[in-house]
Amino acid sequence: MKACFVSLLALAAAAFALTPQQVVVVYNADTALSRKAARHYASVRGIPDENLVGLKGLSRRDVSRTDFDNKVIEPLLSTARERNWRLPAAVSRGGRRPMYAMVLMPDLPLRVQELPGPDGKIPEPFIPQTRAAIDSELALLGARYELVSALNNPAYESEKRFEETPPAVLSVCRIDAPDEKTIMRMIDDPARVEKLGLWGWVVVDSGGKYPMGDKWMREVASLAQRAWQPLFHESSGKTLPHAFPMMKRVAAYFGWYANPANGPFAPAAPAVFRFEPGAVAFHLHSFSCTSLHKSNDWVPALLQRGAAVTAGNVAEPTLHASLRPDIFYNRLLRGYTVAEAGLMATPALSWQGVVMGDPLYRPFAARTVNRVPRDDSFVQWALTAAECRGNFESMQGKLRRFLSGREGALFAEMFAWFCLENGSASHASKYFRLALNGSTRPEDKLRTRLMYITTIYARGEEEEAKEMMRRCLDDNVKSPYRAAIDATADVVFRVERERERAEKAAREAEAKARRQAEAQPTRAKE
Repeated sequence: MKACFVSLLALAAAAFALTPQQVVVVYNADTALSRKAARHYASVRGIPDENLVGLKGLSRRDVSRTDFDNKVIEPLLSTARERNWRLPAAVSRGGRRPMYAMVLMPDLPLRVQELPGPDGKIPEPFIPQTRAAIDSELALLGARYELVSALNNPAYESEKRFEETPPAVLSVCRIDAPDEKTIMRMIDDPARVEKLGLWGWVVVDSGGKYPMGDKWMREVASLAQRAWQPLFHESSGKTLPHAFPMMKRVAAYFGWYANPANGPFAPAAPAVFRFEPGAVAFHLHSFSCTSLHKSNDWVPALLQRGAAVTAGNVAEPTLHASLRPDIFYNRLLRGYTVAEAGLMATPALSWQGVVMGDPLYRPFAARTVNRVPRDDSFVQWALTAAECRGNFESMQGKLRRFLSGREGALFAEMFAWFCLENGSASHASKYFRLALNGSTRPEDKLRTRLMYITTIYARGEEEEAKEMMRRCLDDNVKSPYRAAIDATADVVFRVERERERAEKAAREAEAKARRQAEAQPTRAKE
């Protein structure tokens, strides 16, 4: 079994890690929460006191360019000179202590406002010109640059580790959320989870309306398979339905393209779903982080569902200038820190992107023989898949010994999705049926039931699928997951429902015409 671990760890190559001594912690000195979070983060990560900087006179609201220069940039540059820091982008690169990353703590502003126009008023263009995320501006701390739209990030697509080749700009992350409990969890979970590594399902929701973005999502799904992670890949072209009965232990989620937050991640969805501690979650949308205190924006919604790391946009970035989820996930899988992965996946600076999470967090770096929890079902899945090198027949044989065990239903569902992703609906239906029969958790039984119905329908067993769907609808009249059940029914009864909708539309049109005719006076009455 040990020999197969070489291929399992092929993506997670050893990396020189960003060190706590190279991280600047910036907080709002005027709020107790920001001071508390900064101290706690520094304590958890062993960051020296001289790396903490408190800013004054700032609220959470957007700041003008003048206030940004006077209350953010100048104090930070002054501190850098006093403490002998070397900033990557600074025109004057004096200082002996190299700083490669910065983390912004709660209660700091999110955006720098658009510069006033000739009339003195602040315009609100759909695509900003000088408005930008503070985080993205601070990556260029100490540099001289023109405030005209987005600037190319010199570290974009790099594979050079910070210690190997120092970055040309700062990597800036942020730890903030709608409430203190979530903020403290964003600090505590990564430091604890990374000791044994992040294990669990990878959920990819592809099928968006732009080919380039969908290509990124499909690559994320491919990366998950190559890293032997169990993959749930929804590719219908619609986002997951409201209140979808999601599985437990979702370690990573990548999806697009909807706003506000929807599906199982929406604030109104059943509260039973929570991400695995330390999870990485990302939904690609232009306005995913307009506020950290709007519960239906994607960034705060994912954080409140338990994610430790996410990213988003504070205003329209255009697709090509958004964070690349495939690059971000690739670098994390290879053992890079969130700070490194986030910077390498960001095409533009002085722009709209923010990366949320602990910059020192390395979620997948601990996937080594001696440190993984060997009794964990997700580790066993990865070991088995790696040993078989993804060979279908070999995996099917190896997994038989797990199917009769305590986690048999979980292994059956993981293999069912593996079959679907590799084009075998017939085997997928068999294993979804096994997962359905072995599941005890209501959400798992319902999800695998819906997937079984969908796969046998796709195989051409339409009458059996329709009969099972009718029973499922009857069994779940008042289910909190009814929206997800109806979404599956729309697929199975597509022809019937399209005919019903057409007939209803025709009846409504006929009734409307009749009412209009009756409302018009006749010549005789006139």
